[in-house]
Amino acid sequence: MKLYHIDRTMTLKEGDIVNINKNIDITDSTSVVVYNNVLKNYKDGLSYHGIGYYCRSINDCSSLIDVIFEYERLLKYPDKLSRYQSLFATDKDNLLRMINKITDGSNYKIYEIDTDNYEKHDMNLLKGCIPAVISELSYYYWNNIPKEFYPLGLIDEEPLYEYLIALPCVIGKEVKIEDI
Repeated sequence: MKLYHIDRTMTLKEGDIVNINKNIDITDSTSVVVYNNVLKNYKDGLSYHGIGYYCRSINDCSSLIDVIFEYERLLKYPDKLSRYQSLFATDKDNLLRMINKITDGSNYKIYEIDTDNYEKHDMNLLKGCIPAVISELSYYYWNNIPKEFYPLGLIDEEPLYEYLIALPCVIGKEVKIEDI
């Protein structure tokens, strides 16, 4: 399937191989705890996203959401792809909405990714700051429950599909939104 990765870091180029990183530099005071936890749960290593959201000190709801979703996956859905060991992409139909949601007008590049090893989930479910709500929303995310069954009033937007792509993967050609 042809998917599109939005590179907000502006560090990728055509032909790059995105892989799980086994050499994780953890430099804060919780290094031993973090490192042992990574070894226990992610023996193969972490993606760029995983290192940022799991190993760094980020004190906001976004990191809390990601951690709860990932722990729910580890406990209940270990056969699903880890958000901490994947590359994120979207499809053609969701690309413009995704760009508008995640870039805030900043610089980015779009790359094609051809893969058959992915999972599709509604990114709009990644919300909340109450752990019990986040845990419930993760159930809908990991089980791909249709929007009509979402908890009333929590998610009003139409699904915005993100694809978790198993690593390693190869970065395809750079494309412009107007050419897609």
